Amino acid sequence: MQNTLPLQFDLTKVYSLLQAFDRVGRFTYPDTWTGREAFAAPASEPAEVKAERVRLDDEIASRQVDLERLIHFDGFSLPEGGQTRLAARQFELSEQINQLKDAKDRLQPSYQDREVNPEAFERREALEERLADLFAAGKLRMVTANNNLVKWDQWRSEPDFRIDYAFSMLIAAINLAHPQARGIRLPIGIRRLGKTIRTGCAGGRCR
Repeated sequence: MQNTLPLQFDLTKVYSLLQAFDRVGRFTYPDTWTGREAFAAPASEPAEVKAERVRLDDEIASRQVDLERLIHFDGFSLPEGGQTRLAARQFELSEQINQLKDAKDRLQPSYQDREVNPEAFERREALEERLADLFAAGKLRMVTANNNLVKWDQWRSEPDFRIDYAFSMLIAAINLAHPQARGIRLPIGIRRLGKTIRTGCAGGRCR
């Protein structure tokens, strides 16, 4: 049996995502920061999430109608090979329906286990956007628990990619390190780069 080392951060060199988020937040919003922003949720579901839920419901309903039509179709009247194609199409529609339902389910986690606080949520959104800019510019670097660098531009283009600062996790539909694996949740930290985390966002501005 191959021995493997446990995944762990060297906390003398890496901040957890939540720790980094909180430190930058305190310097960006010195008078209003509560420390609970990473867990904040809006008063109601954002409009874009509601719109995506409606779109997915419509797509699911449309494919279910098509599937029901094929299920009740008399395939015995089809020419040679027709029944095989009919069954293949039924399977394809079933798979599409399941994928759409999975996509709808994935709309939930961003707003589960959160505290409803619209003001804190505004600060959370603004800070997440600014941190994304710093990652894209290479001014901050994310690493996995086994010290592999997260290539921001590559990861952010993956399906369902998101960063959960509250739980210091990277979440995506595809594991770039093992493409055959579907779905990934990685504990993530940020490399300490001098005073970037401590002072890079003082006075409401990040440099």
